Amino acid sequence: MFGRPWAAAVIFHRVLPAAILAELRLETLALASASYPRPSRTPLDSDLVFAAELHDPNDSEPCSVHLMLDHQSTPDDLFPWRSLVYAGALWDRFVDAQPRRPRRLPFIIPVLLTQYPARNTPVQLSEIIDLPDRVREVFGAPFEATLYVDDLTGSVLDDPVADPGHLALVEISRTVLYAYNNPNAVMDPRLATVGPLFDVVLDCFGPGEIKEILSYVVHALGESSPIFAMIMNALSKAVREVYMTIADQLREEGREEGRVEGRARATAKNLLRVLDHRAWPISAPLRARVLATSDEQILQQWFDRALTAGSLEEVFGWLDA
Repeated sequence: MFGRPWAAAVIFHRVLPAAILAELRLETLALASASYPRPSRTPLDSDLVFAAELHDPNDSEPCSVHLMLDHQSTPDDLFPWRSLVYAGALWDRFVDAQPRRPRRLPFIIPVLLTQYPARNTPVQLSEIIDLPDRVREVFGAPFEATLYVDDLTGSVLDDPVADPGHLALVEISRTVLYAYNNPNAVMDPRLATVGPLFDVVLDCFGPGEIKEILSYVVHALGESSPIFAMIMNALSKAVREVYMTIADQLREEGREEGRVEGRARATAKNLLRVLDHRAWPISAPLRARVLATSDEQILQQWFDRALTAGSLEEVFGWLDA
């Protein structure tokens, strides 16, 4: 959904300071990199990267900046570090792509969508650097990464620029993302108003986008959830008919995801048994990360390495350990 530049622009309008927005020409926003589908994603990829030109009152050579848009659904206390890693990889690719070594690097603005379970994600690199307060005042921050965060609360229907189709798409997407594992979501007034927005999405983009949204609702929230019932009750007959044509398919996809998730969970537990058998000290965060990993291919790679590796670093690599 947010790979559409005009949809991402709604998020940027919402979270970026007015002074920054005044310098950006968001009408030039273009998708520069997308790392999905997730199985092909590497640890050094931001979820989405956009490029936008700056306003130039002197009509000189255009200058553009990059905006990284990431999504976090689970807590990660080290996310500002991850954001810096992503920025470093982006700069690395920028340098490699130039015919001559450049003298300057593009400016990067990191933006993060946080779902309810990840609501306390740190927003600055300096927050997670381990220094006593008295020393921090002396040392300062040798380098910094500051995230602009959309916690998915509130409405974006007051966006001054977006067209009705993208505005409806973003409003629905943010509302259903906000509902994930969030006990407060049933009180969100947006749930009572999203019904007509589905019709706007259907008219502007067709049934494919409706399927994507309802797929997330079914798979992430479940048909038995009160959120699902509230959304379904708000839908028009036309949108419900779209859902009815794909309902069986969504349920089968959900069952298959459950089977895949079960296999991943079993592989994760077997991996931890091997590591325990080899008497390696496994920290609680690392153990939790292994159990939270849902990519069966990555888990199998770790498992295969654990059989012959000489250390945890050889199993997970420096980035994962």
